[in-house]
Amino acid sequence: MPRRTLAEAYALPEPYLAKYLKRLVAAGVLTSTSGPRGGYRLAKPADQTTGLAVVEAVEGTGPTFTCRELRRHWHRRRDARGVPREMRGALR
Repeated sequence: MPRRTLAEAYALPEPYLAKYLKRLVAAGVLTSTSGPRGGYRLAKPADQTTGLAVVEAVEGTGPTFTCRELRRHWHRRRDARGVPREMRGALR
């Protein structure tokens, strides 16, 4: 399917969509064909394409979210065993 058709179907700016299509091709999720009849197709049958493969192609394989605030204050709110001070009494 041509990029322009996809962009119009999903009401996305074509340059924005192009960035993600490029990632999907690089990851082997899609194949691309250039020329007047070119476009994008799934690289494998749909039943062999996982949602995880698509997410990793678009978002990468690193952690989605890292909370720096918790890590910074972790030691202040824990006793020597790593138990939260608020829970110390409940665990006895």
